[in-house]
Amino acid sequence: MLESLKDFFLGDTVRRNDYLFDTPHLVTLIIVVFITISLIIVFKNKSKKQKDVFLWVVWSILLAFEILSRLINLIKGKDLITTLLPFHFCSIMVWVFLFTIPIKNKHLYNISAMGGLVATTAFLLYPAVGFNVEVLKFSQYYSVISHSLGFMLSVFVMAEGYTSFEWKNAWSICVFLVVVYAHSFLCNYIFYPGSNYMFYVDNPLPGNWGSLYVPFYIFAVVIYFLNFFVIYNLKQKRKIKR
Repeated sequence: MLESLKDFFLGDTVRRNDYLFDTPHLVTLIIVVFITISLIIVFKNKSKKQKDVFLWVVWSILLAFEILSRLINLIKGKDLITTLLPFHFCSIMVWVFLFTIPIKNKHLYNISAMGGLVATTAFLLYPAVGFNVEVLKFSQYYSVISHSLGFMLSVFVMAEGYTSFEWKNAWSICVFLVVVYAHSFLCNYIFYPGSNYMFYVDNPLPGNWGSLYVPFYIFAVVIYFLNFFVIYNLKQKRKIKR
């Protein structure tokens, strides 16, 4: 029993390449979309307090995963700084959410929702980790569950009125994205040469999917950014006309 637990948390597993859009990937994608839609329907007429309770539940799960994951990596002897601090885009967005929910700042909600949706959508469609092994262990469950919760959380805060995509608030998202990409550039080429944070140095996706990853990220950022700001402002104009 003890050896099995040790292997689950600390052991390695065999990697595979033919995992995109196979059964585990598709089933996870369907479940995440279904739960996300269900949450919007269930909480549509709930009070603000009830919605906040849900946010704190997800916050607690994400925090527990972050702490446990870092403890395991420290036990494995990985670098202290890269273990304790977030470097990949998805990890950064988890930390932004962890600060956003207690602080309750509108700009932070905009950033976490927009950035979180871009990062988690990319993962759900083209997962570079999580499904690329024969046997899922803690590291893979951590990736899949964290990204799935991040997607649900991003959509939830948008649907339930925590965000405000007015054009005057657009600057905060733009600044954040520039800082994040500048941070990863410095890490990949200056502080940790040869690393591959945010996967734009060496794409991990198998086959021809790899070449689509970076263009998808750029396309997704632009489309999501314009889409939500345009829709929000059109709705505001309709309210004024009424």
